[in-house]
Amino acid sequence: MTDSLVSLVRQLGPRDHLRFPELAKISACVEAFAAGDPPSMDAFLSALGDEIDDVTLVCKHPDGSYHYSHFGARLAGAAGFDMTGKTTAGFDPETRKHIEASFKATQE
Repeated sequence: MTDSLVSLVRQLGPRDHLRFPELAKISACVEAFAAGDPPSMDAFLSALGDEIDDVTLVCKHPDGSYHYSHFGARLAGAAGFDMTGKTTAGFDPETRKHIEASFKATQE
């Protein structure tokens, strides 16, 4: 589990959980792994249960692009495409800048 993910989840409060109930399960899942060694991707996604379909996980590449390790099925259905396995490196420059800035903001 990355420190930035744990930090982000710990910033979520009760008001966030009321607005987005799925965050409570995601928060509990991250907290369960936070104290120990990082889980495998499969173990983490399995622990999310039904919320797996609403989650996107990305990993940062050395070149600054992000790789979509997981793109939830509900998200893919709503968007009409699946980003799993793809990177932001293939986006047009403006979209890439915006998306990468939003991912970077979650790490701060």
